[in-house]
Amino acid sequence: MSESENLIFFDKNINILVELLPKTFKNNKSLYLKILEKNKNKKLEPEVILCTGLIKKSSFEELVYNACVLGANIIQPIFTDKCQQKWAGQKELQRLDKIIIAACEQSKNYSVPELKEPIIISKILEDLKDKNYKKIFFESDQLKSTELIKELSKNSQNKIVLFFGPEGGFSDTEILKFQGNNFVGYSLTETILRSQEAVIVGLGLVRIVTRS
Repeated sequence: MSESENLIFFDKNINILVELLPKTFKNNKSLYLKILEKNKNKKLEPEVILCTGLIKKSSFEELVYNACVLGANIIQPIFTDKCQQKWAGQKELQRLDKIIIAACEQSKNYSVPELKEPIIISKILEDLKDKNYKKIFFESDQLKSTELIKELSKNSQNKIVLFFGPEGGFSDTEILKFQGNNFVGYSLTETILRSQEAVIVGLGLVRIVTRS
């Protein structure tokens, strides 16, 4: 970097625009900065909770990156009937936290999403049972996504929860559980998408339609 260039520093609460001062380049040991702006991070609304089945490591990293860029507020990995991936615990959380920061930096989405530990799908469905959220799952052979656009366009929502399955989608048993818990299912495209691609299309659609 060079003299008088600007930088942005951010954490989960604020972002600060600063200018590099000439003194920085005289000793090359310390940063000397002038604060130009200080802003509270703007939380994207409506709040979107993204629940996604675990998939292989590289694909899940891509999925998490895309979810951050597109403005998920909470990312909740889930174990489903068709999940074949294991979770590496704290080590995996730390690795994904770095990916989340990089995604927020690139997209200038300074409201850093919260990444939670994975839980089994039945547990989160129970937790959501009495919550007044817009509840959506994505699976083939469900309602067309044009119906979702109509629904989101006419009804404002404070919180939306989206479920995406792993490779192979959700089991018949899980689909029945969704339907029994007031979820509505939608299909995204006529072709089969990988999980990370489905998140781009589904979450992207929701953010476009609900954009204030």
